[in-house]
Amino acid sequence: MGIVTLPRESVVAAVAEIEAAAGYAHPANDGAHRLGWWIAEDSMPVVRAVRIAAAIETGTAFVERLLLGGVVPEAFEATAIAEVTKGAVQPGDWWRGGPLRWCEQPLPRPEGH
Repeated sequence: MGIVTLPRESVVAAVAEIEAAAGYAHPANDGAHRLGWWIAEDSMPVVRAVRIAAAIETGTAFVERLLLGGVVPEAFEATAIAEVTKGAVQPGDWWRGGPLRWCEQPLPRPEGH
């Protein structure tokens, strides 16, 4: 088992904002959960959200809908998100429910995934 690091307070606060906007403690799917944490982990989360929007040729409002579970990405969008996040969010994550709450850091992926 690898070393577990605790997220920075700013990351936890940013994820708490996503949870408050969603209005529920559990993300709609693992993709939304992992994307929310990936965005929040940057010192400039808005820039990350804009990068995702640019990669899938849409606006940040669509990225917000992805996070809140209003939509799931089409296959080409899920692939683009995987590329931008360098695999932190995989295409299959969007069709898999996650057991964790927004405030819980996503589980590490098994070695080689």
